[in-house]
Amino acid sequence: MRHRTRGAIGTAKTVVVQRSERRHVDASAVEISKTVVDQRSEGPQMVASVMEISKTVVDQRSEELQMVASAMVISKTVVDQRNEKLQKVATPCFKWMLHKCERTAADCKFAHRKCTEIEKPAFEKYKTQEKEREAKKKLATVAAAQLDAAANKEAKAAAKAEAKAKAKAEAGK
Repeated sequence: MRHRTRGAIGTAKTVVVQRSERRHVDASAVEISKTVVDQRSEGPQMVASVMEISKTVVDQRSEELQMVASAMVISKTVVDQRNEKLQKVATPCFKWMLHKCERTAADCKFAHRKCTEIEKPAFEKYKTQEKEREAKKKLATVAAAQLDAAANKEAKAAAKAEAKAKAKAEAGK
């Protein structure tokens, strides 16, 4: 008999547990349906929120891109300035060495410094080319002066001939 009582108590406990589980399931179903209703009513608000969030993200990304672009411009400027400084240090001003550079050391794109042993052949070549340029300028100046002189002689001869012709014409009247 005891065995049957224990079985009946176990069965009763099982029934109670099953009923409480059903109630719990029913309560869960009510909560789920309530949540679904709440979610449906919040749907348009959520869509609006999602759109605002995505717009904010897009704005932030465009700001980041603008910042990256401006950083690239700044870094390019810095690199260009460093390259100019390095180039200035790397190349001496040959005109300055010949005392012909009219610019200050800050304005000249070359460095106002003496040549190193490695740079002396290039400096000698520059001196030779500079002498050739000056000689060509002198030749051009002399040739222009000769052309002017020849033109002046012709103009004087033409003016003299014209004056003689005019004097003869007046004397013949």
